[in-house]
Amino acid sequence: MSVAALENRRGEFVLPTPQASALALSEIKLPENLRAFEPDPAGVGAYPIVTYSWILTYRQYPKAAAAEALRAVLRWALTKGQALAKEMGYLPLAETVVARSLEALQLIQS
Repeated sequence: MSVAALENRRGEFVLPTPQASALALSEIKLPENLRAFEPDPAGVGAYPIVTYSWILTYRQYPKAAAAEALRAVLRWALTKGQALAKEMGYLPLAETVVARSLEALQLIQS
């Protein structure tokens, strides 16, 4: 498939490589609620169109087993599952993002 080099905020034409995408994501500072957006990051060599994939969950589940199962699958995705990211067409998450996300899992209760 053909890809395009896009002009970023700095005026550079950048290809959508894993490195350029990771560079763009590294500029995003996650707030307390973990919802962050950085259209057209300013970093040198940053690809201008990248984002995280989001998972929305409830904080409260009526059954303890459901809450624990959800925490378990998300914990796996954030830890061991990161090894599969590249083969699935994703970038592995930065350690800081993984740590913040693991903390957020504790908000899921029954």
